[in-house]
Amino acid sequence: MRLAVDSDSGWFSSPRRVVVLVFLVALATNVLSVRLFGYWDLPPKNGDGIDYDNIALNLARGRGFGRYWGDPEFREPYAQHGELRRYSELLERHDPYSPTAYRPPGLPFMVAGIYKIFGRNFLIWRLINCTFIAVAVAIAAWLAWRLAGPFPAMVTAAIGVCDPVLKKYAGYYLTEGPSTLLVILLVWSLVMIIEHRQLRYAAAAGVAMGCMVLMRSLFVMWYPLGLALVVWCWLGSRHQDRRAGVGLAAGAFLLLALALPAPWWARNCRVLDTFAPLGTQGGIGLPGGFSDMALAGHGAWINVEAFGFFDPLYDRFATRDLTAIEWEREKMQYGQREAMTWIKANPWQIPRLAVYRLVKLWSKPTVYGPLLLVLTCFGLRWARSNWRVQVLWAFVVYNTLVVMATYVGGGGRFLMPIWLILFILVGVGVWRIIVGLGGDRYSCDPTSGSRLSTVKEV
Repeated sequence: MRLAVDSDSGWFSSPRRVVVLVFLVALATNVLSVRLFGYWDLPPKNGDGIDYDNIALNLARGRGFGRYWGDPEFREPYAQHGELRRYSELLERHDPYSPTAYRPPGLPFMVAGIYKIFGRNFLIWRLINCTFIAVAVAIAAWLAWRLAGPFPAMVTAAIGVCDPVLKKYAGYYLTEGPSTLLVILLVWSLVMIIEHRQLRYAAAAGVAMGCMVLMRSLFVMWYPLGLALVVWCWLGSRHQDRRAGVGLAAGAFLLLALALPAPWWARNCRVLDTFAPLGTQGGIGLPGGFSDMALAGHGAWINVEAFGFFDPLYDRFATRDLTAIEWEREKMQYGQREAMTWIKANPWQIPRLAVYRLVKLWSKPTVYGPLLLVLTCFGLRWARSNWRVQVLWAFVVYNTLVVMATYVGGGGRFLMPIWLILFILVGVGVWRIIVGLGGDRYSCDPTSGSRLSTVKEV
């Protein structure tokens, strides 16, 4: 006698129902964690978040995209919590307003919209950020369902709901939350291209890519990955004439992916009076990844300015009254020159730095980071016959290569873009373990991606 339990019956017959439930649970736990961690309505706790808050307030007040450390309105909530030592350095600054090209515009404009509508309410942004992450977890669960069925979807959802890294970043004034959502939307667009091969999904991928670059400038290095995957997924669809329209799909992706950030790139070149479309952050931070200090830090990014790296530049322009934006430009150009000089003088150290970054990337942000990678590897065999799993692995490999070629930061921030992709692959990997142990009692159709069933001898 054989008893069949099929995913098309019972509660698991509706992936939409599961996705809604995952979203609600993820949102509730995100909000609860923000409350328990003590962020709630406090000002941002770290340097990047404070920077985003300052720029957003200037945008909301019509001053433009810039910093104004002496603004009494900006300083007030930090002064109210002056007992917190982390705000002491900030409260000592009284710089006048100046435009900046250091930060990407995505998060400041989003927060500025919140300030414009609700006033300067730190809680509203955190609730919206909690929602972004909850939506991303729900989409990841849906993608896992499309790949392998309800069990991998439940594993993905369970990890996404309980993961402390996502909970931590839910309360931060950082780009991790929106970036995580945008990356998973890009993955969704690519999966839809495989399943439906419609131009609108290639356009959606282009929109997601463009927004990613506006959120984090480093995503500009993902353009080759995005274009290659759009073409790959189009050619890998189930339609008979696979090559038809692939040029239009690639063109739609590139057009939107480049058009969205293009006005911002032009603005940066204008305010800096030099060709620097991505702004100054990359150039200023480059020595932190390529220098003797970076080598001593085993590949981790170092804030070289804190160690006097730019002191020679300050001495050179001591007699000149440069504006803040002019200092940004000079520091960017100086940092680029010094980093390139170091690279040319130490080419044999580049592979060593790359290995250091690889180890640091996958040993963080939690103790189970390496375990996630091990579990994902169990699905590699399936990846050979499933194009959608190959797409997910392409993101993991490419992100790793980008980090190895640039630098890695602390707290797992450079894994966050692919964090939910890893959860999906863990769900697939765990299911492959069950399939391997269960033999013919379990079946999984790797080509349909939407059905999963178990057949058990009784």
